[in-house]
Formats: sequence, structure tokens, C-alpha cells
Amino acid sequence: MATVSRNEPTPSPGAPPESGEACVLWHRRNLRLADDRAVEYATANYDTVCPLFVFDPRFYGANGLACDARLRFLHECLVDLEDRYAEAGTTLLYTHGSPIDVLDSFLDAGWDIVVNREATGRYGKERDDALVAREGVRFVDDDGIRYGQSDREGWQDHAEAYFEDEPNRPHESGFGTHGLSTTVDTDAIEREYDVSPSKTGISTGGAGHVQRPS
Repeated sequence: MATVSRNEPTPSPGAPPESGEACVLWHRRNLRLADDRAVEYATANYDTVCPLFVFDPRFYGANGLACDARLRFLHECLVDLEDRYAEAGTTLLYTHGSPIDVLDSFLDAGWDIVVNREATGRYGKERDDALVAREGVRFVDDDGIRYGQSDREGWQDHAEAYFEDEPNRPHESGFGTHGLSTTVDTDAIEREYDVSPSKTGISTGGAGHVQRPS
């Protein structure tokens, strides 16, 4: 049975493979392989790609930033993402703790970090701003949104070109073998934080078609 404790320090990851270039592909909200620019970029530019999701304690507990229904939906999406990665010949790695601390530990071990740039709330923006200056962190922002532009000139043309283009897909070279393992999974997180949604009639999370709850 997988275990997790909110009081344990972030464990140090293993070193990347000695041959070739290696990166951690940090998933946040884009929990899919298709139509994900960061996935395409990582697989096209690195020999070994370690997909990663960090369970951030700031979103859990009585004073967390997310309700239990939202967390359950997230966990269901992650289980679906696990299956997608298994079909692609690799595994999704879970860790628990401050994303900054977790990613710093990967950088210290010799991994690069690849992540989609996303428009987020105040907490997410502060977190990303803390990472952007770190050497080895690559934010990928080809998502139809113009960042760092004070006016709206060219926004419509840029967005239309994005939606009319072919969807991003993992590069044919694949993900390689990252060789890392974890003691964390969605069930362990739900037990540790007693995730028990009271809302009903919510669709199951995942990359499939949304089904209206019966």
C-alpha cells in the first residue's frame, strides 16, 4: 500500500540516466498527452522524460485552496493520465510537498524541468515566478495565449492559427526510461487528507467524453 505523510520532508530523487539528456515533465492542469505542447517539446528535445505530478499541500486540508469535490475530480484525471502514460511505455511519477522544494531537488540531482506556462491565480503565479529564473527550467507557452504583451494587437490571428493548426502530440522518439519510483499515489493522498466529497452529480475526471451522472 502506498503511503504519504504531510510531515515528511521531500525525498531526494535519483539521478538521471548517464547517457543522453533528461528532463522532468511537470504536469499541473494539462493532464493529457495529446494537444499538450510541453509533452511534445520534452519528447522532441530529451532522450529521457520523467512525467511528474506534485501533490501540493496548499490545496488540501480544512484551509486548503480546493474543495474535496475538485480534488476527487483531479485524482480521477490523474488515474486516467497514469493509464495514458502506461500505454506510451512509461510511468507517471507522484511526489508530495512544496512544488518549489520538489523541483529544486530534481534540479540539484541533474534533471532539467519542462512545464507548460499557464495563466493561474495569485498563488500559482508567485510559484512560477519563483521558478522562472532557475537554470534548467523551461516554460513552454505555445498555447494560443499571448504572454507579456501589453496590448491586444495580433491576438485574434494568433489564437485562430493555434486552433487551426494540428494538435501537439508526443514525439515519435517517446519518453525513454526514467527508472524512478514513488510511494505516493492518489489513494494515499486521499487517506492522508480525508478527501470525502459531499457534492453529488459530478462527472468522473479523465480525458474521455464527459458523461452526465445518472
